[in-house]
Amino acid sequence: MLSPFSLTPIKVRGKRSKKRPASQISSDNSAQSSESAASQSELSKHQKRRRIAAILSTTKRANPADDDPQKTPRLSHLECLPVELLEHIFLYCQNFNLPRASTPLGTALSRERLFKVLILEAFWEYPRCTQLPSRFLPGPGDVPSIVAQSFKPLVFRPLHRSQQVHRQMELFRCRWCTFERITQCLPDMFRLSIDTIWFANSRYVLDADLLPFDKKRVKSALAAPKHNWSFILLGEAEEDGVTVRLCVNPISVSTIRDKARIDKGHNTAPRPQRPKPRFDYNNQPFKVHFIPDKLISGQNFSTLNLVFLEHVLLTLFHRPDVTPDPFFSHEAVHEGIHTAIQTKNTRALRDLVWLATSTSDNNPNCPPFPSEHFITASREPSNILAMKILVRGAPSSVPYNSPELTSWAMELTNSHNAFGTWLLDYMTNLPRTQQIQQPMYEIDTVLALTFGVANFFQGKLTNQDWRVTRVYEDAFGQGPKEWGDEVREEEPWRSMFAATTTTTGNVVEDGGDEE
Repeated sequence: MLSPFSLTPIKVRGKRSKKRPASQISSDNSAQSSESAASQSELSKHQKRRRIAAILSTTKRANPADDDPQKTPRLSHLECLPVELLEHIFLYCQNFNLPRASTPLGTALSRERLFKVLILEAFWEYPRCTQLPSRFLPGPGDVPSIVAQSFKPLVFRPLHRSQQVHRQMELFRCRWCTFERITQCLPDMFRLSIDTIWFANSRYVLDADLLPFDKKRVKSALAAPKHNWSFILLGEAEEDGVTVRLCVNPISVSTIRDKARIDKGHNTAPRPQRPKPRFDYNNQPFKVHFIPDKLISGQNFSTLNLVFLEHVLLTLFHRPDVTPDPFFSHEAVHEGIHTAIQTKNTRALRDLVWLATSTSDNNPNCPPFPSEHFITASREPSNILAMKILVRGAPSSVPYNSPELTSWAMELTNSHNAFGTWLLDYMTNLPRTQQIQQPMYEIDTVLALTFGVANFFQGKLTNQDWRVTRVYEDAFGQGPKEWGDEVREEEPWRSMFAATTTTTGNVVEDGGDEE
C-alpha cells in the first residue's frame, strides 16, 4: 500500500468550493438563465439587423437607380396637360415624334379618333371641283361646315399632292397605321365626298322625294361591302335646270348631267334630240400616292394585304386618260415578284406585274423589266401560269437567247403544250421585231407598220400579227381580247372593274330614256 507521502501534490488555483445551501443554489441558477436568455435575444436582434442590412445592400447594388431619393419619376409640364389640349397641340404641329417622346405622351395620343382623323386627312382626295364655277362650290380655303365637323378636333385644310405624299409616308411608318384600319375608313371617305359634292353644294337642288332620307340611305349603302357600292342620287342643276345624277361606285363619286328640263310655263318647244349624258365631275375619294415596301416586297402576302393592293391599283389605273405616277420602290416590287414566283402565288404575281409594267409604260425613267424573272419561272416545270402572266405583262423583256428558257419551252412543246410552241416561235422572231421598234409617242408610225412588225404598242402585245394572235388563240384559248380560263379565274379585279363600268353605263343609258 502506498504511503500518502509518496503522492505528488497538484496545485489548483482559486479557492476550494464550499458547499452552499440549496436555496442559494436555486437563486443563482435562475439568475444565470435570465442572463443567458437576455444575451440570446440580444444576439438574435443583431443577427436580424445584419441579415436585413445584407439584403438591402444586395438590392441597392442590383438596382442603383433606387439610391435616388425620388422613387417615382416626375412628369414634365407638357405631360401634365389635359388630353384634349395635347391632342390639339399634336394635330396643330403634326409632328409624329411627339407621341414617341415619352410613354405618357404616347398613351395620351393613342386614341382611335385621332388615328381616324389622320388617315382621312392623308388619304381622302378633297373634291376641288376645278371644272365647275367657283361660285357654286367651296374653294380650297372654304371647307363646308359638314366636312369641318367630321374632322374635329383637327382643323381641316386640303393638302396638295406633295403634302399628301409626305403625310402618307409618315403614316405608313407608324405601327398603328395598318391596312385594315385604312380600309375601315373608306366609307367615311366616300361619305365626305358625297357631302362635299352633293349635300353641301348649293348648285344642285335635290329631289324633294329623296331629300328626307338621302343621308340615311347613303349611310346604310356605305355600310355594305365596298364591292356593292352602287347607287344613284337625283337632283337638278340650279342655273340651267339640267337633271343631274350622283353616281357612286367602289372607285369614284361622279355627277352626270342627264338631260335638259322642259319648262312647261314657257313656250319652249321640245328639242328634237336629247343631249347626251356626260360627266360633270369625277372624284376619287380614296387616293394613294405612296405605296410602302411592306405591301409589295413580299414580306407578307396575306389576303388582306392583297385585297388592299388590288383596291389601290384599281384607284390608280381606272382612268385611261390619267397617267398614274405613284411613289414606290422598284427594287421592292421586283423583290416581291421574285418571291411570288418562288412561292407560286399567282395572285400576288399578277398584282405586282401589273404595277411594275403599268407605271413603266409612260415613264422612260423607270428601269426595264428584268429578264431574270422569266428564267426564275422557267426553273419550275409546272409554273406555266406564272410564265403566262410575265409574258402578258412584259413581252418585250423575254430573254430570247436564254438556254434555260429555251429548254423549258422545248419541254412544253414535246408534251404537246400550245404555249411552249408559241413561245419558241416568239423567241425566234423577237430580235427582228425589237430592231425596228418605234417610240411610243409615234402612234401613226406604229400603226402604219406592216403586220408582223408592230408586235408591241406602248409596251403591250398587239393583235396585228399572227404570232401575237396565237398567244391568245392557241396558248390562252379565248381569242385575241381574252385570256385563258385559268388566268381569268385569278383576276377578280377585272370582273370587279367590269361591273363598275357596266353600272355606270346603265346609269347613263337609263337617264337618257327617262321622260
